[in-house]
Amino acid sequence: MDSNELKVCQNCRRAISTLNYATHILHCERNIVLCKVCEEPVPSATIGEHIAEEHATVTCGKCNAVVEKSDLEKHNANLCPFRSVICKYCNIDTPFNVRDEHDRFCGSRTEQCETCLRYIPLRDAASHRGCEVPVNVAC
Repeated sequence: MDSNELKVCQNCRRAISTLNYATHILHCERNIVLCKVCEEPVPSATIGEHIAEEHATVTCGKCNAVVEKSDLEKHNANLCPFRSVICKYCNIDTPFNVRDEHDRFCGSRTEQCETCLRYIPLRDAASHRGCEVPVNVAC
């Protein structure tokens, strides 16, 4: 028998060396259970605590969505419609659900080009950067 061979434990679904498999099974079946919610192996003695901590539902303080406690950070960072995003024009925190409206408004504000002295909308400033018209000459 090759010492590098692995066998998957049917209880915890981990790859175990075949040399340690029999001992592992005796320990694993007595002490480890798969969580019925996330199917992760959890010590039998702490399954109640695992479910209470990882799978309890909480309410998002911004949008009132009910999510699992373990998913709240992901929800706040990527999914909440009221999460904060930085405006690319003014660098101010803006709620995600009004970002498009804010970007249209903020991007339509103008700044004067130092080269051609024309007022350029902020949304067009990046493409206007190549302006090489001398000062006081009409573009």
